[in-house]
Amino acid sequence: MNQKENDRLFGEKAPEIFKFIDSLSSFSWFANVGKHNKMDSNVIRVWHLEDAWASHPLGNNSNLNALREINSIFSKLESKGVLDQSDRERGLNIPYDKVKSLPFCSKPSILKGKAAIWAGLTTLEILVSIKPESPFFFRKMIPWYRDGHWPCAIRDNDNRMIVY
Repeated sequence: MNQKENDRLFGEKAPEIFKFIDSLSSFSWFANVGKHNKMDSNVIRVWHLEDAWASHPLGNNSNLNALREINSIFSKLESKGVLDQSDRERGLNIPYDKVKSLPFCSKPSILKGKAAIWAGLTTLEILVSIKPESPFFFRKMIPWYRDGHWPCAIRDNDNRMIVY
């Protein structure tokens, strides 16, 4: 896509969004799951895939609250005519398709699907981040995905990230 098309798709957020989307191909997708990292002291580590699944977003209020917050902001922006449903679909589909096209199939394909969904939600978070207090939930996971880990969730009681 050219710059004019990017701007049409995402307005003033286009440079930040496409920089993020372009960076996805340089991530070390899942290459280091279950391995130590210099950032370990800042998170809760799980060392087995079963533990990662047990902490996954659908059973976790912090993750669901982040999704609700993005949805709420999107709804407000839609009601003001700033964004519409097609923005939401583009925000999810473009990064989702990008991740699905990447060659990291050595891990379970379900992880590729989770990564693609995360990329879409991160893009939506960037799109709705109009003010400094805007959501910064999915973007916190970027360094972990980039370094080949799987940030599974944010723990409810203390807001610490859980990483495999």
